Amino acid sequence: MVIEKLITKTEYGSFFKAIKKYTSQETLTDYIYLVTYTILVKFMQVDFPKVRILIQNSKVFVGPIISQKIELLFSDKIEFVKNQQGSPDIIVTDIELTEKNSKAKEIFISSFSNSSDLELLLEEIGKKIIEHYDDRHLYLG
Repeated sequence: MVIEKLITKTEYGSFFKAIKKYTSQETLTDYIYLVTYTILVKFMQVDFPKVRILIQNSKVFVGPIISQKIELLFSDKIEFVKNQQGSPDIIVTDIELTEKNSKAKEIFISSFSNSSDLELLLEEIGKKIIEHYDDRHLYLG
C-alpha cells in the first residue's frame, strides 16, 4: 500500500517502479521501515520522568547506604526527594509513617543487608519506571 502510493502519487514513481522490479514489496517495506526507524532513533531524544524516592529510616547510617545501592542501579531514572512535599513515588522506611501519602508506594526495609527487602524495593522501582514510560517526552535533538 505504501509502495503503491509512492509509485502513483509521487514524482519518484519511476524510481520506485524500478526498485519494485528487483525487490519484493515485503523486503522493500521492511527496509523502508528499518531506515525510517533508524533515523528516528538517531535524531529523537527522549526525556523520561524520574521516579521520586524518599528514604526515611530511623537509623542514620542506613539511608545513605540504601540510596547508594539504588543509585548504582538506576542512576538517571531516579531522584531522591527530602520530604513528602517532594511528591515521592516510593517511600522507603523502617517505621510506620504518621503522615501517609496516598499516591506513594511504601516499602519497608529494615536493613540495607536484607536481600529480600532490597529485592522488593528494586522490583517496585522497576515497576514505577515502566509506569512512567507513557509519560515520556519525545523531541528532536
